[in-house]
Amino acid sequence: MKRFLIIIALCLSCATGFAQWEDNWEWCKGTVPQTVEIDHNYLMSWTPDKVKYQWYVDQASAWQNVTEKDPKNEEAWLNLFHASYCSETKYGVYCFKGRREDSRTAIVMRKMKAAIPDTYTFNLCASQYWLDEWGEFDKNVVANALDQGLQKLHDEELKILTYNLWEIDRSDVSVLNGFLQLYDRQYFPERIMHYGWNLMLGMPDSAVYVANNTYNYEQMILMQEVFNTRKDITIIPCPAIHHKSFLNSIAKRLNIRPFDIDACKGLENEQINTLFIRDLCRQRNCSVYMPMNMTFYVNLDKDSLYNEGLLLKYSTKRYDNISVARHNFKEVYELEYLKQPIFVSDSWKRIRDIDHDVMRCVVNMAKKFSALGYLEDAARLENFIDKVYERDNMLGPGSRFNSRR
Repeated sequence: MKRFLIIIALCLSCATGFAQWEDNWEWCKGTVPQTVEIDHNYLMSWTPDKVKYQWYVDQASAWQNVTEKDPKNEEAWLNLFHASYCSETKYGVYCFKGRREDSRTAIVMRKMKAAIPDTYTFNLCASQYWLDEWGEFDKNVVANALDQGLQKLHDEELKILTYNLWEIDRSDVSVLNGFLQLYDRQYFPERIMHYGWNLMLGMPDSAVYVANNTYNYEQMILMQEVFNTRKDITIIPCPAIHHKSFLNSIAKRLNIRPFDIDACKGLENEQINTLFIRDLCRQRNCSVYMPMNMTFYVNLDKDSLYNEGLLLKYSTKRYDNISVARHNFKEVYELEYLKQPIFVSDSWKRIRDIDHDVMRCVVNMAKKFSALGYLEDAARLENFIDKVYERDNMLGPGSRFNSRR
């Protein structure tokens, strides 16, 4: 009996400690505050990092103590927000178990709004974590954060704010300023820009382009805004179709009815993407262009998907897509950069993957041209493929393209 009571006491003690951890992180008040930045690699990793997680929790406690002593300390509030947000976010998704308004990050935002409203720090944090109780999202928090922190924002924060504001109001002058700053910082590696440029070259005038992964559209939007080129293309990121303000702007631009996102409650993203594209084609009576990997994010009828080289075209009308692909590879695409090594090392781990994806398109189309009797086109692509594989350290170890023949 005595042993049982001891166990109960220990459980109650742990429960009390957990409650404090959920509320105010009281149990680790002795932690020395350190600068906290959002580690996007940590947030997107599928491998649990308990040490990093515990560090965020401890830093939240430490910076909370600082804000209690100095409520006007913007640096403390920013570090507290970063720590609490990262402790409750994983795999790129906010994963607090319970009501969002009861989360630690929500508590931080309420206190921050009361202590330092109309500041750069509050605008920056509110841009990433707006509470429903404050009413409709105020785009001014994004615009103000961009204006006030254009030079000091970290690259990833600058990118997030710029594209968020682009989705809400692409006519806002802060959007162009944000894109110009990203361009000046060379945020997108040159090869990523080449890839996006070729996708744009492969689309006709006034095309509509829908993509899911950021590397399939972000650099294209930047080129539209900074270079003022191919602005006839309507670029639609799949994540943005969940926001009514974006849907309204797209409807106005394309002269169609806004997509009814409310009718999609409970559906998976793949289903929503599919319904959106079908509705778009039906209303405009035209085709939609997509990157090759969109087949993973939609459930469209494969008989209506046509390969034009580097892009897929969803069309309800049959046509000779092979002739288009032959023209694109011969006259349109600018792929010479693929013959060159990756001269500058950078943190974009997807560069080689994207090069691989492009080369898969080239290899597959070379095989198709050969099978259909377009021997001259096939030979031209085979010669290009051979040149690419001759480049110094082109694909690195583990390449599977040598089996293309």
